[in-house]
Amino acid sequence: MQTTSKLSPFIERNLGNVLIIAFLAILYTPLLFFWYDGWLNKNINIEHEYFSHAIIGFPYAAYLIFGRNRQKWQKLNNKIHPLGGFFLALGLAFYITGTRELVYLSFPLVITGIMLWLKGIPGLKLNWFPLVLIFHRKMENRWFPRP
Repeated sequence: MQTTSKLSPFIERNLGNVLIIAFLAILYTPLLFFWYDGWLNKNINIEHEYFSHAIIGFPYAAYLIFGRNRQKWQKLNNKIHPLGGFFLALGLAFYITGTRELVYLSFPLVITGIMLWLKGIPGLKLNWFPLVLIFHRKMENRWFPRP
């Protein structure tokens, strides 16, 4: 007896990745639209931490992660690191608070948690520079305030 799958072969092979992307899209699409809208229509003031960095840094980080490091990422062993769960929980807790600054900070924390959860420390070492691009503005404005 032969069973037929209702999912397309691509989704069936990459179900975990599809679920992660869908989860991130549901949570952060409104936030990314807000940042892009603010930059394009100039309705976010210049002091806003993601004024132009979201337009430049995030797409470049995505290119580095998905374009340049994809082959290396796939060769890494699947190794769960407990800090991944911690960063995911912290990022989700920040998101749930609804406070603007914490919601903004939750995005890089969730990305870091996913990397640690899927590939452990080697995955984090592989993508450290794209993570710096994502964390950059948050670190600059929060820990090194302007006088």
